[in-house]
Amino acid sequence: EIERQQFTTGEGPCIASHDSGAPVLAGDATLSSRWPGFYDALATRTPVRSIITLPLPDPLLGIGALDLYISPPQGVEALAPIDALTAGACVTAALQEVHSTVRRTDSSS
Repeated sequence: EIERQQFTTGEGPCIASHDSGAPVLAGDATLSSRWPGFYDALATRTPVRSIITLPLPDPLLGIGALDLYISPPQGVEALAPIDALTAGACVTAALQEVHSTVRRTDSSS
């Protein structure tokens, strides 16, 4: 639902992270002020009030970003940036492995 709302409204932390290539840490106040259209949909349809978005590195650069959603009572400050980066690195490693496997399979066909 959250991803769909970012693409429907054309705004949000995932899009910003993908465009800038930089991580985005956005709590409730940042979400509501920076992306008001997205925030309205987020607040009415989900319990999420904080998002950490990490762009995917090479060779996945440009295909998307990883969103970590945080619901109250925790906020974006509840997750240390190093924890977010570590989670992102683990997911990215798994995606890179799948990407490499698919490329090897496609090349051998």
